[in-house]
Amino acid sequence: MASLVDGQSHVCGLTATGFLVCKGNNDSGQLNVPFSPAFEFTRLALGENFSCAIRGRNGLVVCWGGINRFIANVSFESIVAGIDFVCGLTTMNLSVICWTSPMGVGEYASPHIWTGDLKTVFDRRVGLPKTNEAEAVELMANTALHGVNLEEKKRPNVTDIVANLERSLTLFEDSQASFSTNSL
Repeated sequence: MASLVDGQSHVCGLTATGFLVCKGNNDSGQLNVPFSPAFEFTRLALGENFSCAIRGRNGLVVCWGGINRFIANVSFESIVAGIDFVCGLTTMNLSVICWTSPMGVGEYASPHIWTGDLKTVFDRRVGLPKTNEAEAVELMANTALHGVNLEEKKRPNVTDIVANLERSLTLFEDSQASFSTNSL
């Protein structure tokens, strides 16, 4: 084995020939390795009932078993796992993103907010937002993310938060949006 990682009741490793193999308990499908060519995966992280790996060609994480989801369109340098969560160091800005299952909207959107790629989380079935609408949503998302991030050393103060919310409302009101802001 070129590398070996242990989970709660299973192990996975990369063979010298580059193939991923897993052995042990398979109650949640944590041994069901996705079909892949040799040297597809570079790093592994295992939890209680799941396995995750980083794809070498693009840094994307794939997980299977109890946590069978991933953070879309975010490339990672490395990943680690706890019993029921995964954390990864992003390639773009070396920030740490953690996730678990099931994933909520905020948890899904946070990595996209941090990387400045919030447009990827919009529901395309209703059409992409106009420039000022997208700017308003991004401003609100960044304000919320920075306001509640416990590791952020410099959180926005209340005056800045109110100013950002007022700016967002103005951007929405200036749009030709189909919703009313009278109820806000």
